[in-house]
Amino acid sequence: MSGKRYLYEQVYDSLKEKIESGAYGCGDLLPSEREIGETFNVDRTTVRQALKMMVADGLVEKQAGVGTRVVQQAPPAHKPSPSRMLAFFLPTSTKKSDRITEPFYATLFYNLEKECKNHNYTLVYSTLDSNDDFPAILQGNNYAGIFFTSNVDRRFIDYALSAGIPSVLLNDYYPPLMSVVPDNFYGMISACEHLLSLGHRRFALIKGISSYLSTAERYSACVVAFQRAGLDIENMYSEETTWESGSGYTAARNILEKAAGDLPTAIIAFNDSLAMAALQAVHEKGLRVPEDISVVGFDDIEQVKHTYPPLTTVSQNIPLFAKTALHNLLTQLDNPSDVYKVRVIIPSTLVVRNSTGVPNASRPPLQLPKKAARA
Repeated sequence: MSGKRYLYEQVYDSLKEKIESGAYGCGDLLPSEREIGETFNVDRTTVRQALKMMVADGLVEKQAGVGTRVVQQAPPAHKPSPSRMLAFFLPTSTKKSDRITEPFYATLFYNLEKECKNHNYTLVYSTLDSNDDFPAILQGNNYAGIFFTSNVDRRFIDYALSAGIPSVLLNDYYPPLMSVVPDNFYGMISACEHLLSLGHRRFALIKGISSYLSTAERYSACVVAFQRAGLDIENMYSEETTWESGSGYTAARNILEKAAGDLPTAIIAFNDSLAMAALQAVHEKGLRVPEDISVVGFDDIEQVKHTYPPLTTVSQNIPLFAKTALHNLLTQLDNPSDVYKVRVIIPSTLVVRNSTGVPNASRPPLQLPKKAARA
């Protein structure tokens, strides 16, 4: 690792050195924020972060209507060792106080932490609320790099980028920085084609949060797969919910009640927690899986191997996901000028278990292409 420091730290170091050398004496005013920004070719957000550090260290004070005044000579400089701490930031959920307990995020964090340890880094987890003081969080922790996850507030990402902090976005896409995502589209295409090939025509969808990239891409895949089979997704039962199992259970119950006279032969859930909840709701109705209703999930978390019956789902290959994410962050840390703002797509694979089967009294199975082309 190069030991590169954030932009605001570089500004801090330079101003502190000028105070140490006597270029700015006790009682002198520093240049204005605009002038400092022009000198170092950084924005005012970065300048303010550097000045905030200097105030915290007792080097300067902010005087309203006057400016930033030197209040004491700096002690001899002490250069800290480069940080070996990385952050894993999740957006807060309105339903749960600790999202790291959700199976997908827990599995992702576990694999990413293991990769970090192999490279002598420590990974720290935290949630981010839109009202959090993000600059203060960064100043108090000195992260070497950041993993942003899913739909974290874009203002936080923009701030990290403006401060020169190496960052990677996981499970979502944002053009200004490197993103690592699963192949949501092909993964869901393969799940739909599996069900269609078994003869299913009546489907119900349990979707995740609409603002998530994964929801949009998985839904688009369903639309394409059903259109190819001559089916209209608008005529199917559909429930939009959060990603938690409790919401999935309610959604599945709603579908089964609304469709009492014309039950779907298959339920497609947009993650495994929702799919496991659907299994429970189907069983409670006295229906059999897969004889009466087939159920498919997405993620392939550990728990779905032990459901009754074991769940057919789409594997995201989370170990490869984690390895790729860390590789791209370390590349930025070692070569700050060599950053590719692209989306890396991790292949997804259909895993067929016992929760899917031929529907009762179905039409002959469709003969579908072995591999769907990308839309």
